[in-house]
Amino acid sequence: MLEKFADMELQYRGESIWIPEKKFGDYIGAGDDETFLALDQAFNTEVGAACRNPFAQTTMEQWNPLSRRFWYQHHRRVGDLPQMAALHAAIARAIGHGDGPGAAAASDRLMDYLEGFTRAALDADR
Repeated sequence: MLEKFADMELQYRGESIWIPEKKFGDYIGAGDDETFLALDQAFNTEVGAACRNPFAQTTMEQWNPLSRRFWYQHHRRVGDLPQMAALHAAIARAIGHGDGPGAAAASDRLMDYLEGFTRAALDADR
């Protein structure tokens, strides 16, 4: 499935995995939420496999569908699809360049955005 989305190959501990960094970039501003969700799922699957932590991978496999549902329900009111795509692309770009600290920093920026998004969505429902 990832070959459909992938534009960047990452060498990780001698194995190749595909990171859809360019495709995330392609959807910045496009507003194509269905394609973004497919890319997000593919990205999470590949990064989860690369982390080689079965506990973390299983936890994320259970968490991601709930997170995606929440995001999909609220993103048109309080979200910013181009920003989400850009934040994901930054993580993929850092991973693709073997920049662990950059990937961690990009991930922190995504988590900060998601916290703000969640708070805005919950406040909008009051």
